Amino acid sequence: NVDDVGLFLAHGKKFSLEQKLGLARLNDNIFKKDIFYLWKYLIGHNQVLVYEELRLEIRDLPLGEKKEKYKKISNDFKKLQSALVMPLVLNGRLRGVILLGDKVNHSAYNQEEIDLIEILGGQAVIAFENARLYANMEGEVKERTKEVVEANKKLSELLRVRSEFLSVASHQLRTPVSIVRGMLSM
Repeated sequence: NVDDVGLFLAHGKKFSLEQKLGLARLNDNIFKKDIFYLWKYLIGHNQVLVYEELRLEIRDLPLGEKKEKYKKISNDFKKLQSALVMPLVLNGRLRGVILLGDKVNHSAYNQEEIDLIEILGGQAVIAFENARLYANMEGEVKERTKEVVEANKKLSELLRVRSEFLSVASHQLRTPVSIVRGMLSM
């Protein structure tokens, strides 16, 4: 059980906060500017990132470029006010992020819970992508239906014009024939 949950989903190249529970300072803008280093990390890694594990890893790293990079990632992570970040990656693209706060009992996330979160995250990203594709398909169906209706209107107008033309042409052809018949019958 967790108190705080956040869900960001990609819409093109932008991410928007779709849902949140707790995480008071969390908003759409955080992904635009405030967490650059964490963002880059999430794009390249398709695995749960736990804040406490990251801190321990930083502690154990020797001084150097990697340690500094991980410190920047950790600082960005702290801005999210969450204990765990689950990137939602599909076909090599980051499609969303799930944020989880501390557990209610304040214990650490164990490997079994992390594995479950990764499985659920994998299923969630597929469901979100299917919903996005369905919405796009619905839009395309509406657009095509509109095109068919317009084409039908044009076709109906062409059929009406053709009928008028045939009626006038038929009348014009019958008139001279009637005159010739009338002359022949005399």
